[in-house]
Amino acid sequence: MSQVLDDLVDLLTLEPIEENLFRGRSQDLGFRQLFGGQVIGQSLSAASQTVEEARHVHSMHGYFLRPGDSALPVVYQVDRVRDGGSFSTRRVTAIQKGNPIFTCSASFQYDEEGFQHQAEMPVVVGPENLPSELELTQQRAHLIPEHMREKFLCPKPIEFRPITEKDPYNPQPSDPIKYVWFRADGALADSPALHKYLLAYASDFGLLTTSMQPHGKSVWQKDMQVASLDHALWFHQDLRADDWLLYAMDSPWAGNSRGFSRGSVFNRAGQLVASVTQEGLIRHRKSLAEVRHWVFDMDGTLTVAVHDFAAIRVALAIPAEDDILTHLAALPADEAAAKHAWLLEHERDLALGSKAAPGAVELVRELAGRGYRLGILTRNARELAHVTLEAIGLADCFAAEDVLGRDEAPPKPHPGGLLKLAQAWNVPASELVMVGDYRFDLDCGRAAGARTVLVNLPDNPWPELADWHAADCVALREMLSA
Repeated sequence: MSQVLDDLVDLLTLEPIEENLFRGRSQDLGFRQLFGGQVIGQSLSAASQTVEEARHVHSMHGYFLRPGDSALPVVYQVDRVRDGGSFSTRRVTAIQKGNPIFTCSASFQYDEEGFQHQAEMPVVVGPENLPSELELTQQRAHLIPEHMREKFLCPKPIEFRPITEKDPYNPQPSDPIKYVWFRADGALADSPALHKYLLAYASDFGLLTTSMQPHGKSVWQKDMQVASLDHALWFHQDLRADDWLLYAMDSPWAGNSRGFSRGSVFNRAGQLVASVTQEGLIRHRKSLAEVRHWVFDMDGTLTVAVHDFAAIRVALAIPAEDDILTHLAALPADEAAAKHAWLLEHERDLALGSKAAPGAVELVRELAGRGYRLGILTRNARELAHVTLEAIGLADCFAAEDVLGRDEAPPKPHPGGLLKLAQAWNVPASELVMVGDYRFDLDCGRAAGARTVLVNLPDNPWPELADWHAADCVALREMLSA
């Protein structure tokens, strides 16, 4: 077994931490968001550990609720719904930071005799002389964003060999059909459950993108927002994940920004060992100039940054590593009120002397002139945001109710403020763009499902979070007509 495969097996094994409660490590595949296949495989592992060994999983149906964070572990809570005479049912909830990110139900059954039939395996070339997906990726290494290149070019625990090569960086319209051979990169233990965990993990690779093929689109294009919504998997018999399996995929339908895909998994003998379905978001997003709902951060975005956060922490006796607002929220009420009052007066002095960031006034006035809806989402107090807008001459561009401060919405990076504006404007959050100069702004936009712009930094330290980057508001305004 290769080291990367050994790591994956360890990833899927899980740590029992209490009755019906398990913890799993996370895997970073190059995206900040958690890979859906990891959560599917780990959920199945958690459910299986609460069922007697003689009952084998035959189906699972799951929904992705929130993006997961690949930097954090996942806790799995199992609900033993029912143990009947032949079947057992389990409900699993995957949790990060106190919130469910995935939920699924899995059903287990004793082996028994019954009628049998199956679809025929497609007639395709074997895997022996096909290049691996890793080899194909290495040929296009120069096209992979630099911050993701190492993750994409490293050894993989599952080897994929596509029968028909598709160029994800220059996709062309084609029929929504795909055939891929795959297997674990090494011999595995004779554990039927482990082989099913690995199949569950691998089943999330490439399935949803089948629905994008007729439209000549791929996940690598900036104008696409792609995410799994649900995933269902049926196991028809035991399988060997360390021997070649054929994944035959097709997509019979796409519409309403969703794509529906199906998959059949065959072993080398032509036996149908599993079936898969998945629906996902395949949203074609507007260009920056077409986005008509803009939300701005304030300090450092529309104004020249003047907050000395280190000095504020010293004045309020806040540890250097603590977020200021989070720290104040945890204090006793009287102490928090006194420190908030000091902070408000300190920020009032800064607001009165605010100066517009280069190009900010011209950018906002052009957007307002186009009839775009504009909002402010700041970690400062709302009253001071209005003072700042008056000081830089932009108060007439923002409706009073569209300016949200720390008392009207949870402080960023929480997405609550963006979602509140989207609801007030009667548009989905995907129709918003969040403009800011710091990671909290980008995290907030990502969590809400909005587009994101990083501005007023010469370089982009968070390329995985920013849809666009502009060195300043002058450059951002130029991007509107690019």
